[in-house]
Amino acid sequence: MQDCPAPFTGYRVSTKFFHKNEGRYFVLLITPEGRKTTTSLARYTLSIKEGRLLGRNETADHIDNNRLNDHPDNLQVLSSRDNSKKYRDFSGIKHNAVDLICPICGRSFTKRRNQTHLVKPSVHKITVCSRKCSGILSTKGLSCCVVDVSRNIVREYKEKA
Repeated sequence: MQDCPAPFTGYRVSTKFFHKNEGRYFVLLITPEGRKTTTSLARYTLSIKEGRLLGRNETADHIDNNRLNDHPDNLQVLSSRDNSKKYRDFSGIKHNAVDLICPICGRSFTKRRNQTHLVKPSVHKITVCSRKCSGILSTKGLSCCVVDVSRNIVREYKEKA
């Protein structure tokens, strides 16, 4: 294990591993208190380059769109919304997409419309940004009545011709 530079002072890198489903590298960090936490190698590298932890609404974007190229010169800080737009423009997504704001943490994110509560309200009572927010939603027993879903939608994208 090696000690980490700022802004991860006191943390130690336990291991670096490849996550097949995500298609990118991650690092397993040990906090000063001894807890384990995981972050993408790109986010870890960019935080060190910037000398600060990235905010919840900031992402580590790969300039060349290659998620395996985690060199510091290939990384830039983008907002979640700008990163989603860049990805849609680069990949030429031909499906309907929706920009949403997570009602739990307030983070903006993009999902395919058919994976949201807009199409399948019986399956998706509410659409959140991550598994963590989904867990918060289920453990606190919150429902659509408590969480204001009407302010969840930011923009819808129609299918490209």
